[in-house]
Amino acid sequence: MTAEDQLEQLRDLARLAAHDSVEDTSGLARGEAPVRRDLQLRSQREEAAKLRTQAQEFIDARKAEVDRKKAKLDAQMRAMNPEMEPLLEHVRGLNRAIAARSLYLG
Repeated sequence: MTAEDQLEQLRDLARLAAHDSVEDTSGLARGEAPVRRDLQLRSQREEAAKLRTQAQEFIDARKAEVDRKKAKLDAQMRAMNPEMEPLLEHVRGLNRAIAARSLYLG
């Protein structure tokens, strides 16, 4: 399952939790409605807590993935640095030459 699929699944669950309404309890005997409503609310709270946990796990996984990719790119940059040093030295020499010429031309 890709990251986009996981994110879409979490969005769907959040939409369901947001639109989940309390059942019509008008036909229940006296005293049963508040109990059923309490049970439904507890169930909805538990589902919301699960969704929050899933969302946080998803975010943490994506952050870890970004950190891994960043570390890999940093290692590649460090590996390229010795290869680039002669080129950078040449650029520094050109900058000194430009500065000297600018000073001479005034």
